[in-house]
Amino acid sequence: MFSKKFASAAGVAITAGALTGAAAVPAFAHHATSVMFSPDQEVVLTGTVKGFQYSNPHSTIQILVPRGGQDIEWRIVTESPNELEKAGIDETSLQPGEQVIVRARPAKRGGASAWLLDVKKSDGTVLSVDE
Repeated sequence: MFSKKFASAAGVAITAGALTGAAAVPAFAHHATSVMFSPDQEVVLTGTVKGFQYSNPHSTIQILVPRGGQDIEWRIVTESPNELEKAGIDETSLQPGEQVIVRARPAKRGGASAWLLDVKKSDGTVLSVDE
């Protein structure tokens, strides 16, 4: 039969191990962009900014791309606000209604999702974070 002292110590060890493992999960959860996006393919999208979410862990840009008489909404994933800030990009850099040309790596699974290479605004400004 186990003593109460042993059972208590074992419970603490199991709890500590579980918490340590849980803390490690975010480190393993972060992935290289080549896991989800095609590193050897590129799409060029011309459209209108619908939104720009400047948030962690990855900021996203929604653009409406006209195709076949309707707008297709693309979700363009990019770096965290910290990385964007280093490149001179802030939460006001893209505004809804702006016309843009986006170069991006398409999602391997297909669909209207891609990883941002750069975005050219109608005034000629190019926003880019090194790949």
